[in-house]
Amino acid sequence: MEKWFLIPHVADIRLHAEGTTLEELFSAALEGMAAILLPEGCTGNYTESISFSLTAPDTTVLLIDFLSEALSYSSMQRILYCTAAFSELSEKTLSTTLMGKKIECFDEDIKAVTYHEAEVHKNTTGTYETIIVFDI
Repeated sequence: MEKWFLIPHVADIRLHAEGTTLEELFSAALEGMAAILLPEGCTGNYTESISFSLTAPDTTVLLIDFLSEALSYSSMQRILYCTAAFSELSEKTLSTTLMGKKIECFDEDIKAVTYHEAEVHKNTTGTYETIIVFDI
């Protein structure tokens, strides 16, 4: 089952992400964002990594802040971060190590990860899901 997919939108890029756990949800959102930045870019070996921790008032803000942090590091370092290993992940805090690889350039420029439409919730099957809107 695909953990993320893009939703057509006129001005921005919308991503639907889901997972049976918060770790799956956050990982799916990161993978989806990486695919927007550079489709087919997350192949091969990951030689680069960065670790960070975050605290937020709720899970939705934590997810958007997580993606924003990953995007910021990607842009500054020209690294496509494709996977995350979480040493801690709860509804309000996380500690993670992102893994990826150096790249020449991105195919798409994401200016920001927005809070618009974002709301992490469990659906009727108990799966976490949300929509994420990327400003391009």
